[in-house]
Amino acid sequence: MRTKTKPSHQKKHFTHLALIGLMIIGLSLACTLSGAETSPEESLEDKVATSVAKTLAAQAPEAPPLASDTPAAPAAPAATAAPATATLSPTSEPDIMYEGISFSYNDALAASIVPVTIPTEVSEMGPFANIPEHVRFNFAGYPLANTFHDPHIMVFSIDTYRAINPTAGESIDNLQELLASQPSNPEGIPLLPVWNAAQFLCTQVAYFNFQNGSGVRFLTMYGQAANVVNNNDLFYSYQGLTNDGQYYISAVLPISHPSLPNTSPTMLDADFYENFEAHIIEAENQLKEQAGDSFFPTLSLLDEMMQSFTIVSP
Repeated sequence: MRTKTKPSHQKKHFTHLALIGLMIIGLSLACTLSGAETSPEESLEDKVATSVAKTLAAQAPEAPPLASDTPAAPAAPAATAAPATATLSPTSEPDIMYEGISFSYNDALAASIVPVTIPTEVSEMGPFANIPEHVRFNFAGYPLANTFHDPHIMVFSIDTYRAINPTAGESIDNLQELLASQPSNPEGIPLLPVWNAAQFLCTQVAYFNFQNGSGVRFLTMYGQAANVVNNNDLFYSYQGLTNDGQYYISAVLPISHPSLPNTSPTMLDADFYENFEAHIIEAENQLKEQAGDSFFPTLSLLDEMMQSFTIVSP
């Protein structure tokens, strides 16, 4: 393993969304009555539960195949050219080299990036929550602190993921189709691992290649309840596949914009709940029009790092 040497910074770990909420949300959906009059609180529950259900329904396979019969992922299609902001030279010497994975990053993004191999996680909740052994890159000294998501990048073996988690296999297939069609305004973008929350926001979408694969970058926000789009929950993500169909890369990196509030208010009125969908559309459009360098960290720095990845068999 090889990394840059940088000044030390205190590293903080933050909470991931828990998978246990999935069953609670499912029960909430079962109780929703179409066409019934509800209070603002009940409207929030129905809207969010419906949004979560749509997200998970798009990911869940109708008939999960047995692990032994699961086909290997087809090779990822060629993506559109990298955005003009992604200017890192492919020949630059990598800053990180670990288990067949290499990439470079700007000093402004971290004091150091620490790779670790995470063992297989088999969940009591069922196969949909299983996560295979994977490599995770943890960021120390990331420029944004105290955000909901901790900054990290994960690399999974696709065949291994499919074998223990058919729901993840469906997400991989969905990403394959998305990269082939490359819609400019997708309703949602697959993200692994699967979370028990709805993808509320999808903006600043761009398709570009890394060194031996292709993927999609977007800004997003997840939630189990209606919230104002805010800097605490907003994050940059890159979801990609290697050209040989062997590996999946998933990046979750907090990002902020000066036009957004730092957090969502703890108390929201009935008017906000009733107009939540309009709020999301307005936020998506507003963020879509912003220059890449107006975000923090800038889209150019994050895109350059993701473009530099090479992922080969260890």
